[in-house]
Formats: sequence, C-alpha cells, structure tokens
Amino acid sequence: SRGLGDVYKRQAVAFGNISLDSIFGKTFSNGLMVLGGVSTVFPTSSKPELRADWAFGPEAMIGHASRRLVFGVIVAYTWSFPAAPRKQTVAGQYFYWVNLDKGWQIGAGPTFSYSRETKITTFPIGLGFRKVAILGKKKQPVQLGAEAWLYAAQADALGPIWTIRITIAPVIPIPWGKM
Repeated sequence: SRGLGDVYKRQAVAFGNISLDSIFGKTFSNGLMVLGGVSTVFPTSSKPELRADWAFGPEAMIGHASRRLVFGVIVAYTWSFPAAPRKQTVAGQYFYWVNLDKGWQIGAGPTFSYSRETKITTFPIGLGFRKVAILGKKKQPVQLGAEAWLYAAQADALGPIWTIRITIAPVIPIPWGKM
C-alpha cells in the first residue's frame, strides 16, 4: 500500500495558480516605499486538487530601499468566489535583499498565507541569491536567481516541507522615465 508521502510526491510537481498584484505607490527620498492596490488569484493549477477558487481583495506593501539593503512586506486579504460561503485568506510575501558587489544579491522573498476557515498558516524561512547578468548580442540585462524556503512542520496539514524557487527575469526599462 502507498502512504500519504507517496501520494504527495506524485502531486508535488504542477503548474500553479496565477496571482496578479496590481499595486501603485511611491518611494520617498528617505527610502520608504508605500504601495496599495488589489490582489487577484486565477484558478490555473494543472492539477484540480491543487486549484484555488477565484479570489480578489485589497493589498498593501511597506518597505525600505537603500543602496545596500531592500526589505519589506506585501499583505493581501482576499475573498474567494463563486464559492459559498466565501473563503477568506491573508497572504503575502516578506522580502529582504542585501546588495553585494558586481550585481550579486543575497536574501529571499518567501510567500506566506493564513486561511480564516481552516486556521492553517504557512510561513517559510528563506535564503537565496540573485545576480544581474548581461546576456546575448543585444546585451539584455537578466536577473538570475535561486532561493530555498523551509516551512515549519504542521501536524494537521499536508503541505511542502521545503520549496526551491528559480528566477529568470529580464530587466525591462520603465517606459515612462529614465532608469
């Protein structure tokens, strides 16, 4: 017979739900960053048992940026639909990055969540690195990175013990201003 661990291993790899954060704000001259907007979750997981409901709600971010350090937290409160009764979730991401020499950074940006219905909290501790590299003939700046997140054990919930996040992101100039 197969144990619960075998079932989880079979379901661990999947295309996830997509979230869209639409937030606007300001970075002040002292480095304080304040943003607000809306969070939307789209039920796009490739495995039905991992698929979320549609969700929508307010979102806020506060942080600080300096030449050597960037840190902060983003928090959203969403209501699912068309589920009845509506599920309520507090989710977000804390982030911290220390700028090193030659485009290197060390830090992380793990995501956390709390379900008001199930009372289950996920809160990983993360660490990783990033590097901005210039690639190709067109000299495109690209951010390359990897992070590892370790989750606290939960006796009553099935979920990840750890997560690896790989990032490959082109650095695109702001269309309305100078970089």
